[in-house]
Amino acid sequence: MDSDRSVIITLGKELGSGAFSTVFLGTVTSSGAAVAVKKKARVSLTVKRPPLQHEVRILQTLQGHPAIPQLVGYYHGLHFEYIAMELLGEPIKAKVKDGMGLSQETVARVGVQMVRTESLLAPSSSSLDPGAGGQLSALEHLLAKGVLHRDVKPANILLCPADASKICLVDFGISCLLAVPRPRDPRAYAKETPIVGTLDWCSLSVHEARFPMCPADDLESLAYALLFLISGSLPWRVSMDSQRETLAQAAQRVHASKQALTGDDLVVSHSGCALAETLGRLLEYARRLAPEEKPDLRHWGRELANAASVDVEELKAAPLDWSPRVPPLQLKERLAMVPPPSASAKLDADVQAASASAGAVVCIPDSMSVPDFSRDWFPEGDRDSSITFPPEEAQKCDEKIPPFFVELVRMW
Repeated sequence: MDSDRSVIITLGKELGSGAFSTVFLGTVTSSGAAVAVKKKARVSLTVKRPPLQHEVRILQTLQGHPAIPQLVGYYHGLHFEYIAMELLGEPIKAKVKDGMGLSQETVARVGVQMVRTESLLAPSSSSLDPGAGGQLSALEHLLAKGVLHRDVKPANILLCPADASKICLVDFGISCLLAVPRPRDPRAYAKETPIVGTLDWCSLSVHEARFPMCPADDLESLAYALLFLISGSLPWRVSMDSQRETLAQAAQRVHASKQALTGDDLVVSHSGCALAETLGRLLEYARRLAPEEKPDLRHWGRELANAASVDVEELKAAPLDWSPRVPPLQLKERLAMVPPPSASAKLDADVQAASASAGAVVCIPDSMSVPDFSRDWFPEGDRDSSITFPPEEAQKCDEKIPPFFVELVRMW
């Protein structure tokens, strides 16, 4: 790396952490600007396919959209990888507390930003041309760039401090290019938990190992996320204290509960909520979409706005209202009628044997974040072969990615 053209960033306090990386507050020494710096667990320079290298290439590919964090740079030091990017706010998941939901207007506006162009005045079209209807939505932008996110969830949708009317989609660590041949997705043949993404939010196709993943999987995950925002919960979400189970038991329970939830459960006569009914229809649409089909995202943006009586053109610059709301009682009661099966439900013989041999019982919070993944999916060094760029595209991306250098500051 040419240090003469590298930005120097000083690492400060920790902002958050996941199973495989930690995010720090960073300061650009030349300007004093605050940025977010994602640091990957130990990855030496001898690793030829480091994980964050792929994520930064995806970010570079998606640059120039307001729902995508601005990339500052990438650095691979002697022992760690780093990505510096725009400093964003907290995840929208943090706004849902104590079983309280959000207003239908807010949930609809979040959904519109994810699936629909800012302008709802243009006729519905399968074209992904930003000139046809204004700024592309987040998922439209990904599709236009040939990218599949594969982990859409409330924890990966962040508030935008610079514009309180906007949200940003983050965490592209397991995103992939649709044009790259994918004979199988990671963990597709894992016996116990063939999950790509996060357990609570992944599609039925992922549970059933129908790979490779497609745009419909991202859309189904979004439907679960929006339903969670308006209801304050989902039938299959359990607290760490209320249930202890193996990974296999958790995956089986969540799969069965998702299968039991249908669009018919969310009609207005059952849920008392027009937006919930629209989410039910969106859920069924995503589940029935053929793998080769592109979803009509613009149509669903219009549907979401109409269901919540939201004038998107009038409200697009207004701050999003994150104040808690009591979820519609009928909706809460209806979701409670989709009970998760007992964690002690009968498992297949091979899963029982595997669980018994493992011995340990682990708690499942809201994701498959416990370090129990197969080595070919989350290896200690090189990333999985399905998460890749063609050599020519990788080189073009790398030439555009700004470099930077990390300075560590003692916090004591």
